[in-house]
Amino acid sequence: MDRVLTEISFSIHGEDGHQRDIELQRINSHHNFTQQEHHFGETIWVTRKGAIKATRESWAMIPGSMGTRSYIVVGKENAMSFHSALMAPAGAIRGRKRGACSAWTT
Repeated sequence: MDRVLTEISFSIHGEDGHQRDIELQRINSHHNFTQQEHHFGETIWVTRKGAIKATRESWAMIPGSMGTRSYIVVGKENAMSFHSALMAPAGAIRGRKRGACSAWTT
């Protein structure tokens, strides 16, 4: 994204250095990672595989495919899910028959 902003800066202003004027908000949606967090009075390691952190301050993007919409979302801070939101389990669905997928998607 930094390279894109640099190119836009050159296109609009003819020089580098205007990226902060161009960028309104950056959304990082890492969905495979491990980090230490504080939950239920303890510091623990949380591993999110196919999930994103979903706090009210954590903006995320759920990307669509060609012809479908993408969504910008913000978390609900559900403590029981360790403030996580599941991204579509696409890998699990691809290997199953369409009828068996309804349990994953409904």
